[in-house]
Amino acid sequence: MKNTICFLFCILVYLGCTTSTSPKEETKTDIQPSRSMPQKGGKSISVIRKNFQKINAIEKWTRIEEKELWDSAEGGIAKLHYQGDSLRKITADHFGESGKLLNEYYLLNGELSFVFERVYQYNRPIYWDSLTMKEMNDDQVFDLDKSEITERRCYFESGKLIRYLDSKEKGKVFSDDFLIKEQNSLLETFEKFLKEK
Repeated sequence: MKNTICFLFCILVYLGCTTSTSPKEETKTDIQPSRSMPQKGGKSISVIRKNFQKINAIEKWTRIEEKELWDSAEGGIAKLHYQGDSLRKITADHFGESGKLLNEYYLLNGELSFVFERVYQYNRPIYWDSLTMKEMNDDQVFDLDKSEITERRCYFESGKLIRYLDSKEKGKVFSDDFLIKEQNSLLETFEKFLKEK
């Protein structure tokens, strides 16, 4: 129970922030920031998407540095992907008993341009086998395929969040305060990876 609470706390922290799994397509439904954080023109988003595709098309990286993460119940791993001397992508997998968080950070001209986040909320904790199911009078065992999955896409330009998409909140207009908090949280997490490289 204590580990589950710890993991849920970590997920909540990372929900504000926010890999090994890459999204294949962008969703068409955008969440429109409010007045003080207007959507930028399609040209910026188009450039970011092309960069995303270009990075994910790389089959052989010059080097990949791995780092252990211990900010969730079951730990995790971060990978820094380099092409030549340039850091192009950071992936971070955070594991817990009742879910996992996968983050991908993409760089364009040395700056953060895109963050993809996928949160898995498991149907049962990872240790919930048939014996535990019977002991707890339950009708399910842990099954990754039954996880509830939320995806977020965050587009950045010059250190500013210019578009925020959430698969669970399609069509929702978020407050400026929320978007600024997301922006700052994502940038802080990204900077933490840069300092540790």
